Amino acid sequence: MFWDFKAKKYLSGSKGFSIVEMLIVIAIMGVVGGALVANYRGGQRDSNLRNSAEELVGVLRRTQSYALSGFQFEGLSPDNYRVNFNLANNTQYQTCANTANCTANIVETVILPDDVYVEKIILEKDAPVETNVVDVIFPIPYADIQFASDNFSNEAISTLTITLKNFNDRILQIKIDPIAGKFTIE
Repeated sequence: MFWDFKAKKYLSGSKGFSIVEMLIVIAIMGVVGGALVANYRGGQRDSNLRNSAEELVGVLRRTQSYALSGFQFEGLSPDNYRVNFNLANNTQYQTCANTANCTANIVETVILPDDVYVEKIILEKDAPVETNVVDVIFPIPYADIQFASDNFSNEAISTLTITLKNFNDRILQIKIDPIAGKFTIE
């Protein structure tokens, strides 16, 4: 039988990893783990922002379909349905029937995720004008898009832009074009 005495001697003197080597490996694992968790949370916030923008467009389309179908709300045959945005409470928006600023006849209230909020509301007429409150109105039976705001009424408004922002300072803009009848996310 042949034995490699050099290998046996080398292996018999080895006692495993030193404490310094173990601490270095643990530190590297901690740094990599921390980076992964931070990246995951950032991605989750971006996902919440995108989902909130898509949900907002879905609510606008659903509200428009209420007006097109003549949907009766709690026995009421409304003249219009509207979605209200108010920066005083920028973590939610409401859909209502027939009521300016959604003070009554609330169909639904949408609460945004904790890390997403409505940052700005901009009406574009001749030049962009920021506002704190706006109603997106869908009159029955045609459901053409109209706006009502503190700053001015529906005359010749070309676009409404609602800016959603998250705590990563990322933004998504929902643009509402009343002439083309489009809702887009940018």
